[in-house]
Amino acid sequence: MALIDLTSADAVLAAIQEYGSIGRESFLEKYGFHKARSYFVIHEGRAYDSKAIAGAAHGYQYPNNGPLNASEFSGGNKTVRAQLESLGFHVSVSESSSQSPRSLELFHDYSRLEIHNIFAPETDFTPGAGTWGLAGIVEFQPGEFVLFVTIGREQGDHQFDEGITADGVLTWQSQPSQSLDNQQVRRLIEHDSERRNIRLFLRTKDRTNAGPMPYTYLGRLSYLTHDSQRERPVYFQWQLIEEWPAPEEILARIGLVLGSATPTSAVEIEEPVQLPKNKILIKVDPPEKVQRRGRRTSEFRGRKSPDYSTRDSKNRALGLAGEHAVIESEIERLREGSRDDLAERVRHVAQLEGDGAGYDVASFDLDGSAIYIEVKTTQGSAETDFFISANEVEFSKKHSGAYRLYRLHNFDAQTGGKYYIKNGSLETDSSIELIPVQYRARVASDTSQKF
Repeated sequence: MALIDLTSADAVLAAIQEYGSIGRESFLEKYGFHKARSYFVIHEGRAYDSKAIAGAAHGYQYPNNGPLNASEFSGGNKTVRAQLESLGFHVSVSESSSQSPRSLELFHDYSRLEIHNIFAPETDFTPGAGTWGLAGIVEFQPGEFVLFVTIGREQGDHQFDEGITADGVLTWQSQPSQSLDNQQVRRLIEHDSERRNIRLFLRTKDRTNAGPMPYTYLGRLSYLTHDSQRERPVYFQWQLIEEWPAPEEILARIGLVLGSATPTSAVEIEEPVQLPKNKILIKVDPPEKVQRRGRRTSEFRGRKSPDYSTRDSKNRALGLAGEHAVIESEIERLREGSRDDLAERVRHVAQLEGDGAGYDVASFDLDGSAIYIEVKTTQGSAETDFFISANEVEFSKKHSGAYRLYRLHNFDAQTGGKYYIKNGSLETDSSIELIPVQYRARVASDTSQKF
């Protein structure tokens, strides 16, 4: 007998039931088939190796003749697929997982198989099942994650609360069964985006009439916060740290509607700048070492504040406004201390000499000794990261006795904000963690040679 004699849908269902009962490895070993690469029977959301199912089903329909072994018939579009589809089953066709992977490019579309082939081509891929074929989050190496997000999806009676704001803040939730003490959830909360990557692939529909919708790669993510009260699922907010917002044509193509951006009070102005006088800077204590405790549900839902650190580094106007505010504050401090002579000598070094000086403002203590002030400004909280160059760190070491870091936060260019001061070398300050984000590499010199 041959494959063409397989005419019973019930026999196919019996084979699928056995497959599900004993598992893929045992099923394939029992009937002598290799893992499928291209053709899978899809039944109730799960995928099954089509050729093995057809061979086993033949045995269920004809128990006296037994199952067909792999050498007795060929798999493919015109044989197994055609036979199973004639019995009312859907057979999914995917390209071989052994193909050369596509390169990863921002805002390009990818199938799950293509994403698998980029990050874990050495592992198995089964359409509609398993880690890469079905899971919403995949940790393919320690600390390296891929997020598959379908905006607006539902699972039973549960609707997922997920979306992206114009600031690039992604609201995302874990699997419904995960709690705050789940090991994977804890790894996500403690994730360091400077050393490991979480990559976002997003779509707005599961499928269209043409088949499953591809995912669009929107870039890497950095942890912002999580909801400290709700669990099963756990709710997160992430910051997209690639180019954002995406071009309008990309958003329109994938049908992504962005939420409202966080209002910004930064003045988008070019030099020369005329800033209002009498801005108020309120001195506060430096923040203590922080833990990622998350936010209460009411605050989590009400605030989708972006990661200001990257925006700050690109906002020259904000940085300039902060430097001017510090200059005004220094002049006022010296005048209140009856040192008008010193107040007249406060200099805006960053404007006069450029960024290479290693600090921004030259000022004085009341006894006349010089102090060197580096100004870092953010609209975010006191805990917001900031970028500092190797040159600036080195300057703080060489002039540790006179060096001051003024960290302006919750800052508004029109009215002012708060600030704290760090004295001395930034490299030896235990309350600041310097994270290397880039290295310059060169061929090592041979010091054994004498000239």
